[in-house]
Formats: sequence, C-alpha cells, structure tokens
Amino acid sequence: MLTRGTAIAGLLWLAGCGLEPLHGVPQSAQLGAANQPAAPARPPTPPPLQVERPRLEEMYPARAPMVTPVARRVSPAPATPAAPPSAEGDVTLNFEQAEIRDVVRAVLGDLLKANYVIDPAVTGTVTLRTQRPLAREALLPTLEALLATRGAQLSRSGDLYRITPGAAAAAGTPVVAAGQAYQVVPLSYVGAGEMRKALEAAAPRARVIEVEGRNALLVAGATDDLAQAREAVRILDVDQMAGQGVLLVGIENADAATVAAELENLFAPGGKGALAGLVRFIAIPRLNAVMAVSSQQRYLEEARSWIARLDRTRHADERQFFVYHMQHGKAADLARTLRGLFSPDAAASPDAAASAPATGAGQPPPPAAAPRAAVTAEPQAQPYGLGMGVPPPVTVVRADAGNQGRLTLLSRPADLSADAGNGPIRISADPVNNALLVSATPRDYARVHDAIQQLDLMPMQVLFEASIVEVTLRDQLRYGVQYLLQNGGLGITDNGRVILSATPSRAIQPLLPGFAFTLTGGGAEPRVVIDALSEVTDVKVVSSPRLLVLDNQVARLQVGDVVPIVTQTAASTLTNNPLIVNSVQYRDTGVTLEITPRVTASGLVTLEIGQEVSDVQRTTTSNIDSPTIRQRRLLSTVAVQSGETILLGGLIREENTGANSGIPVLREIPVLGALFGQTDNRAQRTELIVLVNPRVLRNSQEARDATQDTLRRFQHLVGVQRDGLKQPRTTTN
Repeated sequence: MLTRGTAIAGLLWLAGCGLEPLHGVPQSAQLGAANQPAAPARPPTPPPLQVERPRLEEMYPARAPMVTPVARRVSPAPATPAAPPSAEGDVTLNFEQAEIRDVVRAVLGDLLKANYVIDPAVTGTVTLRTQRPLAREALLPTLEALLATRGAQLSRSGDLYRITPGAAAAAGTPVVAAGQAYQVVPLSYVGAGEMRKALEAAAPRARVIEVEGRNALLVAGATDDLAQAREAVRILDVDQMAGQGVLLVGIENADAATVAAELENLFAPGGKGALAGLVRFIAIPRLNAVMAVSSQQRYLEEARSWIARLDRTRHADERQFFVYHMQHGKAADLARTLRGLFSPDAAASPDAAASAPATGAGQPPPPAAAPRAAVTAEPQAQPYGLGMGVPPPVTVVRADAGNQGRLTLLSRPADLSADAGNGPIRISADPVNNALLVSATPRDYARVHDAIQQLDLMPMQVLFEASIVEVTLRDQLRYGVQYLLQNGGLGITDNGRVILSATPSRAIQPLLPGFAFTLTGGGAEPRVVIDALSEVTDVKVVSSPRLLVLDNQVARLQVGDVVPIVTQTAASTLTNNPLIVNSVQYRDTGVTLEITPRVTASGLVTLEIGQEVSDVQRTTTSNIDSPTIRQRRLLSTVAVQSGETILLGGLIREENTGANSGIPVLREIPVLGALFGQTDNRAQRTELIVLVNPRVLRNSQEARDATQDTLRRFQHLVGVQRDGLKQPRTTTN
C-alpha cells in the first residue's frame, strides 16, 4: 500500500514538473508529456489529415455553362506525415492520469493567467490529449467540457472563475467511469452535431460531448474507443467538395427542376444503381439552370450531353409565349418598331394587322386561361429612329399581373401542331404593365430578344436654355441683327469668346424667312449675345425658359392669355326683337415655344423649333367687334452640337404712331390750325430673335448636376457679375 501511495505521489510531482514550461507559452505547449512514466502500449495518435481544397473561383468560374476541373480525390489511407501545428492554434494539451486540479491550474492559472476558486469536492484524475493544437479561445470551452465529464461545472463571477460540483456530482452519479481517457477533437469540415451522431454509431462505448461555441468534440472512453473515434473522424472530417467537379448549364426551353429530376432518374433510377451518389443534380430556379456535381470528369461531360438533349420542347419549332417587361422605353412604341422589323407584311397593311385574328389557318386558339383584351394605341411616326413610317395600330394582350419577372414564359400549349411554329412572329404591347408579349418559337424569340436589348435603352434628356428677345432697331442696328453680326459689330468674332457660323453644315435655314447662326466655344451661351446687344440698343427679354425634355419628345411652353374672338353672328327674324347669337372661338396669345429634340450617337442634336409671339390689338380695319391678334411666328429645323447655341431671327416689325398736340380749339381751325399745334409721327422697328442652347444629359448624374446649377443661379440672381460682363440693360414683361 505504501508503494502504491508513493507511486501516485511521484506521478503528481512529475505532472507538476511538466507544467512549468507552460509559463512562457511556447509555439506548441506540451503539458505533462516529457516526464510522464511509461504508459501501456496504445495506438499512436494519427496525424491530422491534409486535404487539398480547390479555390472558389476555380470551382465556379463566371461563365455559363461552366465546368470545374476535378481535383485530387481524397483517400483515408495511408496516413500522411505529421504536419506542424496550423495557424488555427498553438497550445497542445497532453495529460495522462493527471489530477483534475492540476489540469485546472495549468489551463486557468498558467496559460490564461486567470483567477479561480476550486471546490474541494471536485476531485478525480483525467487523461486528456488534443489531436491538433488548440487556439487560446478554445481552452475555456474545452476545460468546461472536461469538467462536465467529472460532474463539475465552470462559472464566472467578474474576473474570478469558480469550479463547483454539478448536478450529477451532487446526486452522487458518476458521469464517466474511472480509468477512462479524454481527447479533444477539433473539426474542420463537418459540424460537431453531425459528427457526434456518426461517432455514437462508430464507437458506441465512448462518450461524445460537443464543445459549446467551438466546432469540436470531447471524446471520453477507453483507449480502444478513442482509437475508433479518431479513425472515424479522420475518414469523415474531409472537404466534401475536394475532388469534385461542378457543371452549371442554363436551361432555355424547359424547366430546370423537371430536367434535374429526369437526369436523376437517368443516372440512378430510383436512387439505386452503380452511379447512385456519384453524380448529383441540383436545380437552381432563380437562374433556371441545372448544376451537376461529380468526382468523375467523364460523368460531367455525359451530363452536359444529356442536358442538351432534354433542354427542348416536344417539337423543336413549337410556338411559345414570352413576356418582356420594359426597363426604359415604352412598350407600344417598341412593339411598332419590332413589328416593322420582324413582320413587314403586317406592318405594311394596317387594316390587316389591326384585324388579324389571334390564330391563323391551322393554328388552334390559345388556352382559355389567357384571355385577350384588344386595345388600339395611337400610331407615331418613325419610332426609335428606324424610319419604318407609320405602322399599324397595336393589338394589346393583357398579361397576368402576377408575372413579376423581366422575362416570363407564359405557357407551352400541348395541343399546338408542328405547323404552328411556321407562322409569323406576333408581337403585342401591354400598356398597363409596360410589357411586350411575343408569340414565337424559341429560336425566333432569341432574335427578337437581341433586338429588344439593343433598343430598350435608357433615354437621354436634353436641357434647353432658351431666350426670346425683342431688339429695337436703331443706329448700328437699323439694318437688323443679321447685318450687325456678319460685320462684327458686336465684337463676337473668331478671336473672341464665341464663333459665329452660318454654313449649311452647322445650321439648317428656317422654313420661314429669317436667318440662323451657331455660337460655339466656351462662352456659347444666350446671355453672351444679349449682353453684347444691350451695349448698342434696347433689349427686351420676352421670355427666358429652361426646359428639360426626353429625347424625341415634345417640350411646349406657353405664357399668355386666352382671348375670345367672335367668328360668327346670327340674328333671328321671327320676332320684332331679334335674338342675336354669336359664335366665339378662343385663341391663345402670348409666348409659345415648342421644341422637339433628336439626339444622335455622336452628340449632334437636331431641333424642330416652333416659336410664336402674339399680342392683342384693337381692330381698326373693320367694324367687327373682335380684337386683332398680331403675331410673329418662326418654324425651323436646325442641327447643333450639345452645348452650342443656335440663334434664329429676322422677324422685323415696324410700328407707326402719331400724336397731335397744341392749343385746343385753335389747332382745329382749317389752314391756320397748324400755327397753333404740331403733329408728331414716329416709326419704331423691332426684331424678334430666338436663342436656344441645348445640352444633352446622358445619365442621372448629369441631370442632378444640371439641377444644382439651376439652383445656384437662382441663389445668385441679384447683383452677380459673370465673366466680367455688365448686367444687360433689359426689360422683362
């Protein structure tokens, strides 16, 4: 008995000596290993399994279809040579029949430098080995799991750790039989819960505990049980994707889930057969694609071949119905363009296209679940600049409101005959959902879809800065603004800030009499000309609007009054007091500006400009009790680069006024009246000019910048000197 006590004391002393090197915390801390007495022979601890892991970018390249090369297959035998501790941990625990108090002191006191209190009731010996080095963060969960096997628990109160007996120890029930060893098994690829289930079946006599907060297991049991558990972990804890190839193929004509199910039955009918488990097929509904995973490259190639065979309908040319939700454009406009492109006969015959039935000869009607509601849209000339002329009205088919995808396959009628695919491509527009409905074969729809992608683009916007100015013609301007500009009277020359050009390539002459100039350069703004004109004459700014309009759309600005004009008078002759009935028509007066821009890819802006300035005058040429509307109208089509200013003018008006003054009564005496009065006759000539500066906004950021620029102009409108020019002597309405 003395000999046994002496031996136990020696073991405890040796275990304590083995803990001394831990104070420095070396790269791999060995606890109680060097000076332990010889233990019974046991199987050596197998080294960690090194598994080759393919890179994600190699497994999933950004292209479709795609195949990942098969990596090296992982085999459980033979064991690879021992590897140095990984970067995941630097502490190795190795206790052989050590007192549990010594284990607590080594972990909490020596390694973690923590304060702790241990209950005297916590006793016993443990054997603990770690299969791989542990990180310091894993020491506490490991110690907690180890204490649980001895019926103890670890708790924390501030900076003090308490080790007290647990519920099982208080009840007197041993958790683990004496003489058993413990081993911490970190896991790399498999979850601790799934591995625990596998170990309970592989080593039923061992006790397996999950380490809370860490993907690791604490295995307790006899030496043989621990060896079985280690072997099971070595075989099962491997990268499931190592050695696997991945094939991803998009499905164009069928449903991905259906194709995946058919492939499963083809390679492993009923989940059985020689290929069961060697090839897995996964349907991806979001991409409408099928993914195949296998460790054999030839199986992936075979799967690719079968996917191509199954990705088709009953008939290769079967007509289907597709829905394309517009992203930027207008469905009705694009439908006209596509019909003119893919159905020229229907586009050339408006009546036939408008009255064309939903089905033709040999084509059965569509299913009753997809009713059609015909709507006729107003035709517009030459949509999207393709020059197709005025196409026929569009027959609209209402789509299902539940279809939220951008491209939706509506149905595949099983009763369509093979001849149905030989009909023309049918394209309709749904203005409610702003979507296109296409009835065509998949091959034909691919062509239609390519055209849609090229035409459904974000429209550009054009910001107009226009100025409508009335100039008084006198002195240097007595011959008009055109004469002054051509002779350099304003100081705006090639050597100045702007360049004037009147060549046909720069501006198209207006439809009505007048002139046109283009202002280019860094200072090509309407205010430059206004400031220059104000130096030599009186300038009246009639209107100065800023308009923002979409490309190929009409911008209209109107400021003025609506004036009633009597157009017809009728009197009754049936009574002594005839009833007079007047027909009145209302006319718009004031300033009207209408501009339609068309932007080319090179940045050239073609403008259709309509400008009218009208005012009301008293009628002096007849006895009609209606006002006379005096108007000046300019219609022009010009081409100008973005940022340049076009100047249109030449509308000159001459107004004669006369006034008599003198001594009343005496000035009305014939012959002698001229001695007592005078007559003042004046003639005033004015010219109306229009300056338009278009600027193309190609994206939303440029539109926001233009808005901020307008706000800054309003904030600094009063008292601002720009570019060293004086504020013009102008008057506004």
